[in-house]
Amino acid sequence: MNNFNRITVFPGTHMPGVPYQIGYHNPTELPYIGAGAQGAVFRISAHRCVKIFVNESDAETEAKALLAAASASFIPLVYEVGRNYIVMEYFNGPGLKAFLSSRVDFPDFIAEQLVLIIKEMKRVGFTRVDTALRHVYVTPENTLKVIDHVNSYRTVQPYPQRMLKSLFNIGRLQPFLAYVSHHHPELYFEWSQAQIIP
Repeated sequence: MNNFNRITVFPGTHMPGVPYQIGYHNPTELPYIGAGAQGAVFRISAHRCVKIFVNESDAETEAKALLAAASASFIPLVYEVGRNYIVMEYFNGPGLKAFLSSRVDFPDFIAEQLVLIIKEMKRVGFTRVDTALRHVYVTPENTLKVIDHVNSYRTVQPYPQRMLKSLFNIGRLQPFLAYVSHHHPELYFEWSQAQIIP
């Protein structure tokens, strides 16, 4: 049924000024979703997708992170792990950057969930307590899910520096910080002390 084993992925080409992403050959009818530095993602059903990795070690590392953090609300469900792939939950919703760009306000439920993601990353022991907005998706139920966890236990980043910078870049940092300073002052103080606020 899901003939994703026919899809091949291979190292991409490094080009100045362009984010690196791997290459792929897809002789199947499975829709391509996107690619990054470690793998390419294809939709295999209404609620499932497969991420196929160039390096087996990256597949193993991300699978371990997803399974270790499975109790966190922002983690995609994992259905199957193979030698160089992970079958996981597919989110039929926009990325957070597009979601925020389509609104004039910064909803409290988004701000609260971003805070929850940071706290949950700490709870499950991630050494990278951070994510870029391009890795955050809004589901039809208005819950946030975060993808790309291959470096969650490999990279050491105790503060959400990329998240704050991403919000700054789209002009949405101030409403988020206003929410955090009012509802989670201890977190705002911690970020201020660490001097990570752009």
